Amino acid sequence: MYEKEVQELEAVKSALKELEAQKKAVESILKEATANGPLVLADGRTVETVSTTREIVDTAKVKEFGFFDELKKSVSVKTLKIK
Repeated sequence: MYEKEVQELEAVKSALKELEAQKKAVESILKEATANGPLVLADGRTVETVSTTREIVDTAKVKEFGFFDELKKSVSVKTLKIK
């Protein structure tokens, strides 16, 4: 009954996987090209690699100090599973 939709979903997932691989490859090329400084494109835009920092929780330490079980929470999430 929903075979068409399942096939479409699988095709989209496959395409996304391929596009993500292409994106990573192009990003790698551009990061290498900008290692010594920004690139200036013909239209005036620049491409550069910048370093950013973000803070994340060290879950290993949280578990080590015994807080993980105390602080964790369970949430219900609905996902599709195609076998």
